[in-house]
Amino acid sequence: MFTDETILGRVLHAMQTDDEDPSKQSRKLRALYEEADEAGKKLLDDALICLCGWSLATLIQRTDDGEEEEEETTPYEINWDAPYFDA
Repeated sequence: MFTDETILGRVLHAMQTDDEDPSKQSRKLRALYEEADEAGKKLLDDALICLCGWSLATLIQRTDDGEEEEEETTPYEINWDAPYFDA
């Protein structure tokens, strides 16, 4: 059970309690990205930036490069109260 009633709270809870193999899910996510057109890639990147502060393209690249996870997981502070805009 979770106490965070936000969408992000539900996403985190779903990820923590999902019994699917993370490697399989990672392959599926990568395939979705690689098969997407530019608009689809932008949508996936924007969604991941919203969730964790990194684009899916960056996460894939860092995984391919074998980079260690940094202590700070977002490249900047996220102001959740700011209106969303497309930069």
